[in-house]
Amino acid sequence: MKPVICLEMLYPELTIPQKIREISQAGFLYLEFWDWKDKDIPLISSLSQRYNIRVVNFSGQRRQGSLISSKTHHKVFSDLEEAIRVAKVLNCPYLMLLTNQLGEGGIVENSYRELTLQEKYHNTITSLKKAIGFVGFEYSPALDSHKSLIKIKQLWNAVFPGFFD
Repeated sequence: MKPVICLEMLYPELTIPQKIREISQAGFLYLEFWDWKDKDIPLISSLSQRYNIRVVNFSGQRRQGSLISSKTHHKVFSDLEEAIRVAKVLNCPYLMLLTNQLGEGGIVENSYRELTLQEKYHNTITSLKKAIGFVGFEYSPALDSHKSLIKIKQLWNAVFPGFFD
C-alpha cells in the first residue's frame, strides 16, 4: 500500500509550496487534492518535480453538475474535459468523480430528492460509461502506472449530508 496525502487536509496554516515541502520532508511520495480550479497548477507541477512527489489524484468535477442527475451531465463533462488537460500537465494518473456537486465547505448543493434511487443509479452508470469513453479505462494496480483511471469517490453521508452513496 502506498499512502497518498491530501493537500487540503494537512497544515492548514501553510501555503501550498510549504505544504508540499513538508509532505516531502515527512517522506511521502504521493499527494492528491480536491478542486483543481483554485490551485496554481504550474506551481504544483514545478514543486512536485523539485520535491520528487507525484500528484496521483484530484477531482475531475467538483462544483459542476452531478452524476446522479442527467440534466447536469453536460456540466460534469465540461469540467472533466478541462480536468483531463490538467491531469496531463501534472502527469496525474487518476481523476475522481463525485456523484453529487459540492458547494462551499463541501456541502452537497442538491441531493435530487425528486429522483428515485433507481433513476440515480441509472444516471450515475450512464454518466460513468460516458466518462470512461473520455479517458479510456485500463486496470492498473500500481500507482506508478501512467494509465488514466477514473475513480468514483464515495463520500460518507454522515459527513456530507445529502450525498448519494
